[in-house]
Amino acid sequence: MRRLFLRRRCEIPLHARIIAAVLAICLLLVGLDGCRTWQARADVIAADKVETANLARSLAQHAHDTLYVVDVILSGFRERMEVNGLRPDQTGRLDHAITLRLRETPMLCGLAVFDAAGVRVAGDQDPAGIVSVADRAALAHHGAQGDRSVWVGEITRSCAGGQWSLTVSRRIDDRQGRFAGIVRARISIAFLRRYYGSLAIGRRGMISLATLGGNIVARADGGDASIGTSITSGTIFSRIRAGEAAGNFRSVSPIDGVTRLGSFRRVDDYPLYILVGHAQDEVLAAWRINAWLHMAVSTVASMLLVLIGSRVASQVRIRQQAERRYRLLADNSSDAIVCISLDGMRRYVSPAFTVLTGWSSEEVLPPCAAEIIHPDDRPHVAAMISRLVAGAAQATTCFRYICKDGSLLWVETRARLLQCDDGEMQIISNVRDITDRHAAEDRVAMLNRELAEQASTDGLTGVANRRRFDEALLQEWQRARQEGMPLSLLMIDVDRFKLFNDRYGHQRGDECLRAVAAAAAQTARGPSALTARYGGEEFVVLLPCLDAVAAAALAGRVLAATRALDIEHEDNAAIGVVTVSIGAATMMPWTGSDAGGGGTALVAAADAALYEAKRGGRDCAVTQADILHLDLPWTRPTDTACGVLTTMAANEPASAFTLY
Repeated sequence: MRRLFLRRRCEIPLHARIIAAVLAICLLLVGLDGCRTWQARADVIAADKVETANLARSLAQHAHDTLYVVDVILSGFRERMEVNGLRPDQTGRLDHAITLRLRETPMLCGLAVFDAAGVRVAGDQDPAGIVSVADRAALAHHGAQGDRSVWVGEITRSCAGGQWSLTVSRRIDDRQGRFAGIVRARISIAFLRRYYGSLAIGRRGMISLATLGGNIVARADGGDASIGTSITSGTIFSRIRAGEAAGNFRSVSPIDGVTRLGSFRRVDDYPLYILVGHAQDEVLAAWRINAWLHMAVSTVASMLLVLIGSRVASQVRIRQQAERRYRLLADNSSDAIVCISLDGMRRYVSPAFTVLTGWSSEEVLPPCAAEIIHPDDRPHVAAMISRLVAGAAQATTCFRYICKDGSLLWVETRARLLQCDDGEMQIISNVRDITDRHAAEDRVAMLNRELAEQASTDGLTGVANRRRFDEALLQEWQRARQEGMPLSLLMIDVDRFKLFNDRYGHQRGDECLRAVAAAAAQTARGPSALTARYGGEEFVVLLPCLDAVAAAALAGRVLAATRALDIEHEDNAAIGVVTVSIGAATMMPWTGSDAGGGGTALVAAADAALYEAKRGGRDCAVTQADILHLDLPWTRPTDTACGVLTTMAANEPASAFTLY
């Protein structure tokens, strides 16, 4: 049978066999190149999806942060209005405060306060006092819904300058909880467009901010004509309406008819979403050039194979050319290629490795094999090798090389386990310099920490703000509940502070609040103690692990420290200096209690004690012990009790109690 096959094979002309072999090789080459080219197209589209998704995430966070900053400003003005009321004598100060906010906040183009009837109390307004459609919509929404959360309203165009803006508002209530008006801000659409226009998205790329109703708020390349344009007819809007928070798309724009590849993402906490898209022609432009180039190369290679296919030497030459081509890619790539044996020894490094680290191949390959990986990062490299040996298709890790000049180089390594021609298993890794990226990530992390610290600090007094106190109260209540330890709270109110402001002015009032806050914080020192501004002239001191006796002693020390400030206050009865009234409460949660709701009861108890202290004559502290699982009666303070507590606290030595 074998002889018959050999005889039949010999009957076929040599040139026919060569042509058949060459044609088969040509078809295989074209097919593989076509598959690779098509895969390259898929890779380009996948990379663009990742890029647009990351950009959409960043822009959604930018939109969220912009609205959050505006919301914080609105909340501040609402608190001021609800504390002071919409009185005519406040208009001048309120206008001044609004002017400062508009000057300090570039994204704002308008800020105003309206009463329940829609009459402007302070801030900007259109000519002739006209209330815009967006302002009327905000008044109707807050008045009818009773909604105290932030509301993102309509896109409007001012009558004065023709400037487009997005309306954001919050409801104001009077002391009886009735609707008293709104505080409204306008976010400049031009501000958003300038920011979007500063991003590189290609000549026909698109960045849009749109409402959940399907109307364009701002578009990077659309100008004013695109504002308010409806995109509800597109497939993207139907996906958003179905509740999809983020995703990728390929669609034809209903605005300019351009086919784009991109991503969309919902803005957290607000009824907006971001659209980011690159023109499909621009995304695939480089790929098309490469595809034509590869097609041309494949055609030329096929023709060469046909012409020189009769020569066996040509096959060797083609193989050598292919090998040189791959070697050229490895030697001239900006990323270093490193081949490692399973025992961790380097077998090959490309020339780019020397460019990155300064070490030559002779210095890092056996028999020298200098160890240039940072000692702290060697376990990461060992773990990567272990994952590959265990069967992982690919492993990635980041570590530091010690360069020849002593500097450190952060690199990212993607490695695969491959079998060489000689049968030895080796790890082929692609090494990329990420030093700049790592430094940028460190800077971003540092900025995030600074922003978190600013968000939890009261801007006037420098102590913790209300938000930080609420978080700490919940955490400490849960910890006290788990550990069976008491939790104490001091609520401090500056006596007759309004009279102080009226006599000495708000600037002196701010200085007074800073001094009182500093005195309380210095007196209540401790790793777990927290001094915070509760609102207006009220402060709170959270004291974990302190019982009622220690809390009472600390309250007396705060009284003494405040009087020791010796801040003149002629309207403070016969004392003549600034004093405070303190309500102290101590509770001991038990394991069956509410995990977080008991903190509200603790605040209520301290507030009730503070009320008794103010009713008892001020400049004193009243304690209220309330063990949650024992229904103990509350003890009403007397002038004598206040005096005894103050005296005791003033004479208490610094070591009489401990803050844990």
